[in-house]
Amino acid sequence: MAGELLVPYPGTWAGPPYRLRAGRPVIADDPGVTAIVVDRDSGTVLLLDEDGESVLNSSPAMLVECARRYTAAVPAPDADDDRWEAIGRDLPARIRVIDPAAADGESFWAVAAEEVGYGMHGPTRPVPRRPGLSTGRRRDCCRR
Repeated sequence: MAGELLVPYPGTWAGPPYRLRAGRPVIADDPGVTAIVVDRDSGTVLLLDEDGESVLNSSPAMLVECARRYTAAVPAPDADDDRWEAIGRDLPARIRVIDPAAADGESFWAVAAEEVGYGMHGPTRPVPRRPGLSTGRRRDCCRR
């Protein structure tokens, strides 16, 4: 997975044409459980589940940047417990610098960092590389 961005999400990342859920393009989906969508009006990336919706990131560009920080922070599988714990403590601050609301409380990225701290980093699916995501340009999923 060299060069791939990791997001601790068990679903599958989609490509255009994007399926709609609640009128929003689905960029990732764990069928019957959760979906990651983009609100076209605000640009916010949302996690939809049985309890409703929560903000994952303030934009697709912020999602990519948080995935970069997460990918860079996750140590080799043979790292010792102290290394895992240090990352779990430090990662929320790294995420907060990029997208302040993304690392608050029980947010997706805060929980992901906590799990890394416990050494619970499991298999993740890489985010597919698409032109424009790394530059922050709006993609088909985000245009009205």
